Amino acid sequence: MKNKKSIIIIISLITLIALVALLVYFIFYSKTLDHSMVPDTSAESLENSPDNLTISKVLKENDKDNIFYVSSEYSLGVEPTLDYLYKSSDIIIIGTFENDSISYVSEGTIRTKTTFNTIQVLKNESNTDVNGSVTFERLGGVMLLDDFLKDNIAVREDEFTNIDKTARANYYVFQEFAPNNQLDFASMEENKEYLLFLSYSNGVLMPNSVHYGIREISNNKVYDYDKATYINSNIIKNDVEQ
Repeated sequence: MKNKKSIIIIISLITLIALVALLVYFIFYSKTLDHSMVPDTSAESLENSPDNLTISKVLKENDKDNIFYVSSEYSLGVEPTLDYLYKSSDIIIIGTFENDSISYVSEGTIRTKTTFNTIQVLKNESNTDVNGSVTFERLGGVMLLDDFLKDNIAVREDEFTNIDKTARANYYVFQEFAPNNQLDFASMEENKEYLLFLSYSNGVLMPNSVHYGIREISNNKVYDYDKATYINSNIIKNDVEQ
């Protein structure tokens, strides 16, 4: 009888341990799954523009010692052709800048949610209605240092330690992927027209090929980043071969 009771007790303990281990695994896995489904640092909770924060505004109103520049490591070896951008994009519109509604950090990179008003739809191979406007996320932007540091896995422990936490509200971080702050739309002339090449990446609508997918238009010509001038293109006439 004693041996039988001992076996029952051992089996019960093993079962209990297995159940506890299973419960711990389930809790950990659920948290990991949730994190993978929402990789960004809560974009909705990191509104960083109580005073219409823009790169030009920050540069103009603050000492350079209060501004940190984050390097933009994303680079394409060769500028993609306009034909390539046309064929590889899900949505292409001509539009004007409306606003930057929010900036947040994703995998150490600043992203900005941006809305453009639509003037003309040149291509739309998605289920997204872009006839009135289109909202997308682009790399780059400006944030308060305090917001930039929140849950930012790309920041080393020894960075920014010389700045008192209570003083971080007076410091800014900005990151821009286009040359010469050319995507600081708020500082540009009003109603300036842009050609937008947009594609979905993991369910998020973003410019195709980073800043190359956002082109200024002037006198029916499209801006060429590599040549730093405007070039002719059939795209804005909507007669590119598909």
